Amino acid sequence: MFRQVITRTPAFTRALITPVTRILKSTEQLLQPPPDYTPAPTQQVLDELKARITLKAHLKNDLGIDIFRTYQLLDRIEQELGGNIDIPVEQADNVLTLQDIVDLVSNAQK
Repeated sequence: MFRQVITRTPAFTRALITPVTRILKSTEQLLQPPPDYTPAPTQQVLDELKARITLKAHLKNDLGIDIFRTYQLLDRIEQELGGNIDIPVEQADNVLTLQDIVDLVSNAQK
């Protein structure tokens, strides 16, 4: 019986839908960012990071990469190159910049 009242009574349907519509509209307004909101400058951050990462960048001082992370990076490079190169740990200890890594990998491939 209750189902018949709901489906056959337009006044009841309007009475139910109107408050729900108001609630949805007010919720929509709450979820909108404030008018003075500016999104995070993602591109600026990426450009800044790209500018900092150069071949002359010092691993520890400029990029915060310690010797352990350097070993991990070199190991990852060895894996990416299919294990065709083997970089001795003694040489890895002398790596200070990204250019040193490039040189080390280039010499190990020869």
